[in-house]
Amino acid sequence: MKFTLLSCFIATSLSAALANVAIAQQIDEALFDRAAPVLEDNLPPGADISDIQPPAEQEQEIAEAQAEAQVPVIQTEMMPFNSKRIDLIERLQQPLKKVVINGQSVALKHPERVKTFYTTRQYPTIWTHENQTTALLPQLQQAIESSVEDALNPASYHQSILKSLKPDTHYQDIVALELLMTDAWLYLAGDLANGLVNPKVTSPTWNAVKVTDVELANALASGVLQQNIIAPLQAFNADDPYYQALKKCYLSGKTGKTDALVINMDRIRWMAPGWYKNRFIFVNIPSYEVKVIEHGKDIYKTRSVVGRIDRQTPRFVDRMRHVVFSPTWTVPSTIMKKDKLAKLKANPSAFDGNFEVVTPGGKVVSPSSVNWSAVNPSSYSLRQKPGRNNALGQVKFLFPNKHAIYLHDTPSKGLFNQANRAKSSGCVRLADPLDFAQVLLTGTNWNSQKIKTAANQSKQQWVNTPKQTPIYLVYWTTWADTNGDIRHAKDIYKLDAKLISAYKKALTY
Repeated sequence: MKFTLLSCFIATSLSAALANVAIAQQIDEALFDRAAPVLEDNLPPGADISDIQPPAEQEQEIAEAQAEAQVPVIQTEMMPFNSKRIDLIERLQQPLKKVVINGQSVALKHPERVKTFYTTRQYPTIWTHENQTTALLPQLQQAIESSVEDALNPASYHQSILKSLKPDTHYQDIVALELLMTDAWLYLAGDLANGLVNPKVTSPTWNAVKVTDVELANALASGVLQQNIIAPLQAFNADDPYYQALKKCYLSGKTGKTDALVINMDRIRWMAPGWYKNRFIFVNIPSYEVKVIEHGKDIYKTRSVVGRIDRQTPRFVDRMRHVVFSPTWTVPSTIMKKDKLAKLKANPSAFDGNFEVVTPGGKVVSPSSVNWSAVNPSSYSLRQKPGRNNALGQVKFLFPNKHAIYLHDTPSKGLFNQANRAKSSGCVRLADPLDFAQVLLTGTNWNSQKIKTAANQSKQQWVNTPKQTPIYLVYWTTWADTNGDIRHAKDIYKLDAKLISAYKKALTY
């Protein structure tokens, strides 16, 4: 009888213990999927948001400084005397928003670009001499006409006025025409280099380096010096295989997805100059894919899970910096208050096996050591310990950013078999994370066995990547893969219609 009672007691105790373990180990996937990413999980130990230096912003500043230091000089003293240059100087001393041609007022598209071009170069006249146009006029007319091949509207670049001009013909409003032609070239160059539509329209977090106004002006000056102003325009996208593949498809007219081609050509123009030349990490959100591409070849490719439509994965550019094996996961404060706090008050010891608490002073203690009914829960962080059941899986990949977005493993492998994989709260989950780690750590002593060992330990381990590889989180619904094949993906965030509308509106500007 005593033995029976003892057996029942042991069984009951064991059952309770197992239940507690289950509470601790089983992260409610629905709760995790609703939880916003936590900044602490995206930062190195001891760092905070003030330590984040957005690389794209740094690179933009560097590009601007370099452009300003490399202004091609047009030697005005070597040019034939032009009495109209004095008129040009006088005109540029006045506010410049429009010019008057044949009695009609014509608004300039980018008057500041125009003014800067001349004032930083001793006021050269490049399109005109005295009352006539120069040999560069036909080139500009051709460039404007050819803009249609890049899905742009020639009419946007003052075509109605400029197409009727002829060399060796006298024009009364010659200074106004000089300014108008420079405005047309710089406006067209900006659209080819940076896109027709501002990326902020659909991707407010987009931060890729742009071609600056100074660089556009430098390109024009270089073209003038070479007496070829078409070549600098072509150079903006000539070597980009992704852009050229879509352009070729667009010009063929064989697809019924013209709008999709056009807006995705513009999305590629949003990328930084030369973005495709070296190794990079490519996260295409709507195709649920993550790749590492080098010299035009996929050296890693896997399926991914991305943010839900109400928790979209932001589109931005950064650099990969850290691999964290056996990571911890910080429970977001909203989930802590709404879900975990009541359970902690009822049975704090249930969390001891799989969780730890970080006190306001930074001390790590067990959940059962805290009187949850007496403390301010917002001052405490609940952190899941490393392990296979950790919400972040066995490894995470950090490129510290203000969005608290990172790439990581997941214990929920079944999601990768679903067609719709917009399931996360913004971060990107990888189907094959350990292979990704090996690619990132190429050139180090981190072989596959060492990676597996680190991913299965009970303590978090940080490893800096040997190279800070660029990572692009983009939203391309039509694109060319590395084989040149055109592919399409579902518009999961419903962004295409808004971009198409903005693009068509910009075409009529």
